[in-house]
Amino acid sequence: MSRVADKVVLVTGAGSGIGRASAKLLAAEGATVIVTDVNRAGGLETVQQIGGNARFEEQDTAKEADWQRIIDNIMVREGRLNGLLNNAGIAGPFPSSFEGESLSASDRPELTAARIIVSGGRAVGSKENFIALVEPLADAFGAAV
Repeated sequence: MSRVADKVVLVTGAGSGIGRASAKLLAAEGATVIVTDVNRAGGLETVQQIGGNARFEEQDTAKEADWQRIIDNIMVREGRLNGLLNNAGIAGPFPSSFEGESLSASDRPELTAARIIVSGGRAVGSKENFIALVEPLADAFGAAV
């Protein structure tokens, strides 16, 4: 039996690349995967490739309201969230390229991706208590922080 069998895992940025590959692997290992991305077509394609163990929710990880909506929907539909793979990257407008990007663009507050805390099943949305998410997930998956 898989270490993630019967776990509910949220994978951000799962519409392509590493996020898609991670979502597919988690589902193959028995997890129910919540696929999120700003790229709706890519996210739906990921879910189609996975099959029955996944569903898609459109999400912009730079928006706290999106985090709140996603976590609320997961708690209503699945009743729990066991893991988060916060894979989404924010490099500018979608689709983005790194040509013309500057380091100063990464200083904009709306580009800060690590704003999610799950505490008691709720998205709190502040990075100050990030360890409140990391430690329980590490325990659940048998990893060290």
